[in-house]
Amino acid sequence: MARPFRRTSAFARASAFVALAGCGIGDGDLETVDPAAAPLHPTYEAHIAPLMETYCTACHAEGEGGEGGEVRYDGCKWVVRNWSGLRSTALDGRSMPPPTAWVLSAADRLTLERWWRDGHVCP
Repeated sequence: MARPFRRTSAFARASAFVALAGCGIGDGDLETVDPAAAPLHPTYEAHIAPLMETYCTACHAEGEGGEGGEVRYDGCKWVVRNWSGLRSTALDGRSMPPPTAWVLSAADRLTLERWWRDGHVCP
């Protein structure tokens, strides 16, 4: 009897680790984030491009082999074109990045929101 418990226990620990890896600091609501934690007027080159590189373009870029290659974020025009998907999956729904990846922090999400609000200017 003890052996199945150990397996279940090891499985539970592994599952918890995977779940926690996806939680990160991205679970905070935008209303609770310190407004000073994000740039007031972010620009694509200085703020948004690095976020896309960190969180999105490993899957969502030209030539990437995963499912995400159909939706691209490897350039300003692609971020603007695919904004509704980005908003619904990464900002509102928080299903992207997937749970096994680093998630956007509340400050990163606020940066994206502010860039969009300011007119989402591309260089």
